Amino acid sequence: MDEKKVQAKMATLMEEWRSITSGEEAMTPDDKEKLDKVKVDFAAYRAQLNELKEQRAAADELAEDQRSFRHGARRIVEPTDEERAALEPEGPKYLDAFNEWVARSFNSEPAMIEKRDFSDSVQAIGTPADGGYLAPDEWTTEILRQAGQINTMRSLATVIQTNRGSYKKFVRLTDLTAAQEDELETFSRGKITFGEFEVVVHKIAIEVPLSHEVIQDSVINMQAEVTTAIAEAFADLAGAWYVVGNGTKQAFGVAVGSVLGKTAAAIDAITMDETKELVFSVPSKYRKGSKVGFLMNDTTLLMLGLLKDGIQHYFVQEDVREGVEFNLHGRKIWADDSMVDPATGTKPLLYGDFSKYLVADRQTYIQVDPYSSGRDGVVLVRAFIRTGGKLQPVGAVNHLIMA
Repeated sequence: MDEKKVQAKMATLMEEWRSITSGEEAMTPDDKEKLDKVKVDFAAYRAQLNELKEQRAAADELAEDQRSFRHGARRIVEPTDEERAALEPEGPKYLDAFNEWVARSFNSEPAMIEKRDFSDSVQAIGTPADGGYLAPDEWTTEILRQAGQINTMRSLATVIQTNRGSYKKFVRLTDLTAAQEDELETFSRGKITFGEFEVVVHKIAIEVPLSHEVIQDSVINMQAEVTTAIAEAFADLAGAWYVVGNGTKQAFGVAVGSVLGKTAAAIDAITMDETKELVFSVPSKYRKGSKVGFLMNDTTLLMLGLLKDGIQHYFVQEDVREGVEFNLHGRKIWADDSMVDPATGTKPLLYGDFSKYLVADRQTYIQVDPYSSGRDGVVLVRAFIRTGGKLQPVGAVNHLIMA
């Protein structure tokens, strides 16, 4: 998506933002939920726009270097402060102030930080007595964006925001059965039952120490480096939760919530017939959609990728669709390191509609604390995310289990 399309999306979201907040009556809970989603989407598009601008600036600089090189000399020029500022993502004033404060956080007084309204959540701008300061919203949004790009299962799942310790909704447990009736015949009475579906959120936390020297002397964007490091750590653990989590202080993984579709005959091999039987063990309504396919790790993918038909053609083929490397029987394959290897009693292969896996995010929090370890010359960056996940309905994803 290019810059113009992203800007158009942002303009649409801004109009929706105004329409929600411009009413004379107080906002309903539904309005607040819509507004929260608009804010998250707007921040994500703004981060994407900033990234596109940086890519364009880098491409322009590379083109200039190439032109200079063709004339006999490579241009090596340190950018001025103004040029550095132009390459930095645009953002609200409090983000600049926050970064300035981090760089000199061992001083007694912090830079001025713009105060924001957190009345719809439990967050609040910190004071020195609280031991630190909350980071700007862009930082937390960027961590979630990067974690989503790294984490395969999160990118396939349906992700929602919740303002409680769990996300609940009513679900239909039984289906109605219609009957053919003759004229004046008594109606057949059906029966339908409902239950409660709940996704409980759990906490993933990390603390990153940064020395004053690293912050002051670094020639790189330290915030970007810390953001990427935290996102990778969150993605690794949350990714394992979303796939094999057992629901105890962690998410219910999709493999745990899946239904048996096929039992392999061997303990260390999978046949093509078994993969097809797995596909057709899933109800037809869950075999359609952009998030339908196989999920496996690289070991299983290599095992299947080496299998050939009678005329020496590989069953696993390269795929030209965006975000997909390979396909099997014309169906997408996604690789996820959290899936297990083929072994006795394991579930190395899943198939179904992975959009039916629901990820619930409660809150992402980042605090910078220059006080607790200030005497040691260390600034602490604390971060946590509260997230959970669960497959619903049961039967949308099936697994193959080894003998």
